Amino acid sequence: MKLLEKRSFKTYQARLRASERLAARSGAWNASMIALSTSTALASIGILFKRDMYGHQGDALLAIISILTLVASLVVSNMNYGGRAESMRASYKRIQQISLQAESFFADKADSDARRYRELCHAYEVALENSENHTTADFKRSENCRWWKVLPDTACSSFPWITLIIPVLLMWPIAAWLIDG
Repeated sequence: MKLLEKRSFKTYQARLRASERLAARSGAWNASMIALSTSTALASIGILFKRDMYGHQGDALLAIISILTLVASLVVSNMNYGGRAESMRASYKRIQQISLQAESFFADKADSDARRYRELCHAYEVALENSENHTTADFKRSENCRWWKVLPDTACSSFPWITLIIPVLLMWPIAAWLIDG
């Protein structure tokens, strides 16, 4: 029973980190898609008034950025980070319940029998099967490992924030044009 208690608690912690990671990615990609869509729309309006705002091939540049934004939004939508975060949240809450039941198994002597142990093991297996698994990085984060051991996953989660450079660069000429007249 101690093994089930330990295993379910570790799984709970890793799934908690997975839920946090997925929710953070959902928010980051939403911010990125809103900023990219808004800035390309505004840049397209700006180029109607000042043709050379983005250089000689500005209209082609904006078309390419718009298409890449559309493709990114379709990919991000398909990843369903928000829905997966909610599913992972439900999973870690269920596994937390099992972990707590395993922890209190020996406290209630009337409940401490082989049948109850099998029921808890079965409930744990069902909880694992009913949701996606956490990543290795989620597990490592739950164990408070060194930051460089999760660097690739952190870089992946940081990418949507890095894409915010594009809207800033697109808005710069528009701001200059509006200020200069």
